[in-house]
Amino acid sequence: MAPTWSAERFGTVPRLYIEAALDRSVPIATQREMWRLTPGASVVTLESDHAPQLSASDELAAELVRWLSSLV
Repeated sequence: MAPTWSAERFGTVPRLYIEAALDRSVPIATQREMWRLTPGASVVTLESDHAPQLSASDELAAELVRWLSSLV
């Protein structure tokens, strides 16, 4: 089983990109280029390291709830 990608359907799945401003593994400039290459992605910046689920879990959860609520 392999996915089939098409330009017209690529943006149909909502996406949220979490920038980790204090990430020392992936510099913020690289992160921004990554989400720039993902059309239609929403972006949130957290003052966290490479693992926001550990270093900023409350902030991450709040942003996920806010984003998911916007999809309804």
